[in-house]
Amino acid sequence: MNKIIHSLILLLLFCAIAESANSGLLVLANGRIRKEASKTGETVQGVVKGDTLICGESKEGWYQVLDKSGAEVGWIAASVVKTVEIAAPVQTVETKKDTLAAAASPAALPVPDTVKPPEKKDSVTVVKKDSVIAPQPAERHPGKISLLSNAKLRAKPASDGAVVKGLTKGETLDFTGEEAGWFRILNTDGTEAGFVSKTVA
Repeated sequence: MNKIIHSLILLLLFCAIAESANSGLLVLANGRIRKEASKTGETVQGVVKGDTLICGESKEGWYQVLDKSGAEVGWIAASVVKTVEIAAPVQTVETKKDTLAAAASPAALPVPDTVKPPEKKDSVTVVKKDSVIAPQPAERHPGKISLLSNAKLRAKPASDGAVVKGLTKGETLDFTGEEAGWFRILNTDGTEAGFVSKTVA
């Protein structure tokens, strides 16, 4: 009798272990593992169609999700999963997290080809030469001269020019310019009167 009871206990224990080892959940649609068996429960993580999870207990339309150590991860709605028998170790939540972390690491990202910056062409600076302005001869602006001695107003800028009239020392005359050592003298109305030598003014 004791032998039969002992055999039954071993058989039940074996069945329980086998069921626990082979019980899994196949995700049928994208969903969420929640902290509690409720639609308002806090989201632990998302799952996608095709994921396989370790199944714990079930209650009121929810399945308990376990990690590979048997600790509870959370709960998932029975409407997005179905129970399956698994022959190989399933992908646990922890394993999935590790995979995502590895995929997001900089080392896993492809390194783009180095893009060379466009070559900078040498800039050509156009230097504009300064304009060369020829020096202009100094021009004596029209003004007045005062005679240093008696002189003669001549019709042309030469000592043999015809005498227009005589001029006295100290007399002030208007002139409009110079020509060959002579001042061009103006009348009071602005017309040309004649020439006076620069030696007397």
